[in-house]
Amino acid sequence: MTGRTRLLLVVLLALGATGVSTAAQTPTDIVTVFSNARLIQLGATPAVSDAVILVRNGRVAAVGPVASIAAPAGARRVDLGGRFVLPGLMSTHVHISDVAGPEARAYTDENTRRQLGVFARYGITSVLSLGGEQAPAFTARQGQASVPLDRSRIFLSGEIITAATPDAAREQVARVAALKPDMIKIRVDDNLGTSRKMPPEVFQAVIDEAHKLGLRVSAHIFYLDDAKALLRAGVDMIAHSVRDKDIDAEFIGLMKAANVPYCPTLTRELSTFVYESTPAFFEEPFFLAEADPAMVTRLKEPARQRVMEQSKSAQAYKAALVVAERNLKAAADAGLLVVMGTDSGPFPERFQGYFEHVEMAMMVAAGLTPAQVLRSATSDAARALRLSDVGTITPGAWADFVVLDRNPLEDIRNTRAIASVWIAGNQVPGHDKAFWRQSATDKFAVPAGTTLPVLLGELTEMLGSPDPELRDDIAYTTLTQWVYRQRIVPIDERRRLLREWTMGLRGGIGEQGTPTVLRRSFSALSLGVLAILDNEALDLERDEFDRLLAAALEYLRNEKDVRGFDATMGWLHSVAHTADLLKFLARSRHLRAERQGMILSAITGKLRAVETVLVDGEDERLARAVLSITARPDFDEAAFAAWLKGLSPPARTTPPSAAERATDQNVRHLLVSTFAVVSADTRELPSLTRARALLLARLQER
Repeated sequence: MTGRTRLLLVVLLALGATGVSTAAQTPTDIVTVFSNARLIQLGATPAVSDAVILVRNGRVAAVGPVASIAAPAGARRVDLGGRFVLPGLMSTHVHISDVAGPEARAYTDENTRRQLGVFARYGITSVLSLGGEQAPAFTARQGQASVPLDRSRIFLSGEIITAATPDAAREQVARVAALKPDMIKIRVDDNLGTSRKMPPEVFQAVIDEAHKLGLRVSAHIFYLDDAKALLRAGVDMIAHSVRDKDIDAEFIGLMKAANVPYCPTLTRELSTFVYESTPAFFEEPFFLAEADPAMVTRLKEPARQRVMEQSKSAQAYKAALVVAERNLKAAADAGLLVVMGTDSGPFPERFQGYFEHVEMAMMVAAGLTPAQVLRSATSDAARALRLSDVGTITPGAWADFVVLDRNPLEDIRNTRAIASVWIAGNQVPGHDKAFWRQSATDKFAVPAGTTLPVLLGELTEMLGSPDPELRDDIAYTTLTQWVYRQRIVPIDERRRLLREWTMGLRGGIGEQGTPTVLRRSFSALSLGVLAILDNEALDLERDEFDRLLAAALEYLRNEKDVRGFDATMGWLHSVAHTADLLKFLARSRHLRAERQGMILSAITGKLRAVETVLVDGEDERLARAVLSITARPDFDEAAFAAWLKGLSPPARTTPPSAAERATDQNVRHLLVSTFAVVSADTRELPSLTRARALLLARLQER
């Protein structure tokens, strides 16, 4: 038995005394119905005040008024409580892996995932990283076309082109293009006269070579004249505001001619001078939820603040911000394609995720309407990046959306009133690992300022996470503590969890080799906790128990993914976790005698369906489910004997196939393990004595 298997089994032994298939769905469908949503439409279409969003396999299948959507029977249902729903926000100029708190650059898989998680929790469900990313970011992009997904989508430019000659530029573009970036990035700026600009012949070579390879080019600029030169050269995106003078008719004409996006990044300027004193947002809970405390402390240092206050460049950028705001208003009034972006992330004081919300507020302060700003961060951003399946809540698009408690069209700061964030129909955990680790340190006390139902929903979503720490160590462990050990979850919430976890058994059923098995498997394991509690607290009604047993047996029969361990995702263990659930259901006062045979038959059916030998302790876990039956006061000895006889291999006239040999081996392992656990049980129960004798006789037949 492996380490994690032992860990989960020990928990269960200690506790116990020791989207969704429908008739209209294919076997792999995961269907979720989001109801009671106030859908915000940012175009000409009126808002829908009582909307339904039907999500199938991570994408929007239908959306509209409740009367217009027929929800499939058995689909998972999420009531959004009349809250406001926006498409997932997009930031078209960020940097992901450049920082890890106040520390140096951290181009690692862990840091990349962590920072994408920060963006996601702030409702920024897609980002364009313009420069500096290395292999981990490209790896993250590869994994975002499947479900579940619990962090932001990333699109990226890779290494910034810094060549000094046309030939070197073409070579560098070719090298970066080999990684298949979404865009090429160049800098044409002298940093207020402190560095050399990229010469026109070089940026022309970059643009030409990139276009030849089918890639667009984004340019970092400051000056109006540079922006015009780049537009004449064919640049595809202006990645900062023009900040030296007012934009003019020529600039607007050049931008419109090629529909070039204009990304203002007002917070880039803000970050250069705002820490000359302690900004008010340092007290904002929405900021503090993700801000690195060490970085905040550093930025509060009086000596550091004096340096910024006296910095000539900081004051120059403060003046440039005024020009940038004026130009943003002019660009929007002229009908340019304005897209929200911040340049957050290249330095730790440009706080990722939070600065996107500051940017939107600054855009409104510059004269744009909230609707214009929200379009710049959703549909217009998607159009600028030439993406058709994000930035909108329409059929075929990814189900990436943000649920808000207040209407952002009334006040843009209401984008901060986030109730939940969903990516590919999967709820993003609202708190990071540090939050949950601290909860464990605090003996799993419910953190102040939170509500138990919201946290239970968050933990339920994490049961399907491909991250083993989130799934095993945080979600399952915390749920076990709250539901069973501390018993702080009230009965109505336990019944809601029963429904949620039972539906979790069906999502994606039939798939093999995908992460969807995690939600199914860990839903089964969590239902085992409710079954343990029912055996002690007598919570479940007979019909509730019958439905749970039927769902467990159906799941055991239909699950095709029987992997024990995955090198990336950890323990999957669908068979073992279902065995644990059946072990506790078999002890229930509600289990009728005739249903003992149903459990035994389901176990046999699973062993006969598996075409490989189960090697991760599944036989022992299944054996303990059988033990629970043999220890019952109403133990049906005749049914048990018939079951044992049915385990004999069928007569064969030809040598067994590999699959048949695997079946024979799995049955043999189950018999041996069952005899071992029944023999090791020290309770002096007549039923155990009879079962032991029957098992021994059955083993001696071979």
